[in-house]
Amino acid sequence: MILNLFIILFNLMAPLTSNRVSYTIRESSSLTIAGSSNVNKFECTNYENFSNGYIYILTDEKNEHISFSNAILKIDIKSFDCKNPIMNKDFYNTMNARQSPTINVELLSAGPVSNGKILKGQSGKFLAEVGISLNGTTKADKIIVYWERTGNNLFRFLGEKELLMSDFGIDAPVAALGLIKVNDQITIKFDLNVQASPKIF
Repeated sequence: MILNLFIILFNLMAPLTSNRVSYTIRESSSLTIAGSSNVNKFECTNYENFSNGYIYILTDEKNEHISFSNAILKIDIKSFDCKNPIMNKDFYNTMNARQSPTINVELLSAGPVSNGKILKGQSGKFLAEVGISLNGTTKADKIIVYWERTGNNLFRFLGEKELLMSDFGIDAPVAALGLIKVNDQITIKFDLNVQASPKIF
């Protein structure tokens, strides 16, 4: 979500130069979809199946804005666990996992929330422009990402984004003869621990 931009922050890149950067999303990472009904709240979390690979990065002269290509995160909907088999089944059906089995997040660009470089000090935040694809529909959006340096070429990235299922053609489910109604709004939360390539190549 998002994810693939995170690795580049440690590296200072040449102005207006395309760079190929490899990355690994570590096992301690998680992605959660949270929602609620008129009865209770629920969270479905994925702790695995995060992609590793490489992305291409183009930075501006002052290293304040970055554009990306090949920066797509694909998460298998059926890899989410709602901690209840019945809820898992309902979640997969609601998200239409049979016809559209993945949630895709493409990172398009990143820039500072205020004036200045994206990377400054040991922690901070930046604004990511992404394309979110769900149920065969793609929407452009922006996410504020909080980051911190946790080690040599290691970073942690956290953030969340509220979405409406109806914007992606998903009908909020109704159960118990209409007594239980799931709210249209869901929240995607991510907590990603990313290791960058030791060098740009």
